[in-house]
Amino acid sequence: MAIDTISFKKTLVINAPVQDVFLFWSDFHNFPKFIWLIESVEILDQERSRWIVKAPMDRKVKFDSVMSTKVENKSIVWESHHHAVDSRGKLLFSENQGTTTVELVFSYSIKVSWVHKLAKLMNRFGFPSLTFDEGLQRIKQEIETTCASSERSRLQASLEQGKPEY
Repeated sequence: MAIDTISFKKTLVINAPVQDVFLFWSDFHNFPKFIWLIESVEILDQERSRWIVKAPMDRKVKFDSVMSTKVENKSIVWESHHHAVDSRGKLLFSENQGTTTVELVFSYSIKVSWVHKLAKLMNRFGFPSLTFDEGLQRIKQEIETTCASSERSRLQASLEQGKPEY
C-alpha cells in the first residue's frame, strides 16, 4: 500500500516530425545518454525492460518496466513495480505543422516509510522533476540536431543526383 504518490507533468515542443520523435522515444536505450539518473536499460522483450537508476546515498535501484500501451506516433504507457516504489508514466505525441509536442505524465507511489521521508526531502530541492527537465532538453536538442542533419544529407544527395527537392 502506498504511503504517498508524487506526480509531475512535462511538455516539450520538438522541431521534428512526429515519426522521428516517436522512434527516438521508443528506443529506451537512448535514455541513459540524456538523463543522468538512469544508469542502464536492458530490453527483455517487446513489452518489458530492466532499468537500473541511481538513488540517493550512492545506491542503485533495479526494476522491470512493462509497456502496457504503444500506439505508433501517438502514445507510450508503462508501469513498473519495486518493493519500495511503484511508478507509472505516459508519453503523448501530437504533431502540429512539422513540430511535435511531447507530454510526459509521470507518477511514483512510495511504499516504504524511510524512502517516503527521503523523497519528500529531495522533492523540496526539485528532485526528480529538475532532473527530467534537464534530460528532456538534451533529448529535444539531440532529436532536432539529428533530424536537421538527416534532412541536410537527404537534400545533398538529391542535389548530387541532379534532382533538387523543394
